[in-house]
Amino acid sequence: SKHSAGWYDIDYRLRISKYMPDVLLSELDQLVMEEYLDNLLKAKVPYKTMKRSVAGIKTFIKRMAVERENPRLDLLSFSIVNDYAKVYPKDDDLIHEPEVQMLKDEEVKNILNLYYKEAPTNLESAYTFALLGVLFIFGLRMSEVLGLKKANVDFDNNLLHIKGVYIQAEGGYRNKMKNRGSKRSLDMDENAIKLFDWWLGHLDQQDKSKFSYSVYMFPAFKPNGEDKPICYKTA
Repeated sequence: SKHSAGWYDIDYRLRISKYMPDVLLSELDQLVMEEYLDNLLKAKVPYKTMKRSVAGIKTFIKRMAVERENPRLDLLSFSIVNDYAKVYPKDDDLIHEPEVQMLKDEEVKNILNLYYKEAPTNLESAYTFALLGVLFIFGLRMSEVLGLKKANVDFDNNLLHIKGVYIQAEGGYRNKMKNRGSKRSLDMDENAIKLFDWWLGHLDQQDKSKFSYSVYMFPAFKPNGEDKPICYKTA
């Protein structure tokens, strides 16, 4: 995907081009990888970044094998933990991803109330309130939230229809889900109905050139003539 290609490009520019020995694919073996990791260690590159870089290089080697570029395939079995523990941190916090901390319902409500109070005079707070509200009530994936269209809200039957996702790196809106069962209709309780009624009314009160034309539940701040939802990073 474009997202993956972007990460490989960043890894190449920031790390591989600077710290990888200049060798042919047929020479890229464990000793070369060890030298690369040593260089990263000296440059104080975090272990988690090293691990992702090794995984990316192994993916690249697999692709080069498909394209018959004669890479060293023995490196595919390389593991930092098993084969080069020298760069493996002794501090657990540097190895593992941080644990997810769950907020209590009351804490979430306090956060929502804060943004709701600011919503009348601050559009970003209004967006935050609506986004968090939808996530809290329905537990949707962010790509599903961004793919929500105003027409997905069925006030007549009190249902929210999940029909597609929006992933910018994969071309935008797709009438396609992670699996067939992900297309679904969710019951809207009184809180959900109030939330959507408030949010759609709030959008209608904004600059008509920005939001009223959009089919999306969370339209972009600066559409520039293109109808699309708010940016994933902004959300």
